[in-house]
Amino acid sequence: MIESLTWVWFVAGLAAGLMHATMLWRATRRQSLWNPMLGFVRLGLVSALLVLSALSGEILASAVGWAIGLAVLGTWFMVCGRHPTIAFSSIQSKQQ
Repeated sequence: MIESLTWVWFVAGLAAGLMHATMLWRATRRQSLWNPMLGFVRLGLVSALLVLSALSGEILASAVGWAIGLAVLGTWFMVCGRHPTIAFSSIQSKQQ
């Protein structure tokens, strides 16, 4: 029987994976000067989750949840997303 704490860490990892995939998708769709900082925030949140789950002894559950969330939503964006277009950059002028 799987303990309830394992399910909590799995769902937390799943949420982190979904958030990670969403932030990656948004970063590739719209280029901005904030993308490097948001990349550090994204990786910081995922690493904080994995460190906290490791300290509680449930790193496997959260890592599996994160991987499933990232893979499923990333595949969903790839298959069902719009056709690839050139991303609008906030540093370039619209007239070219």
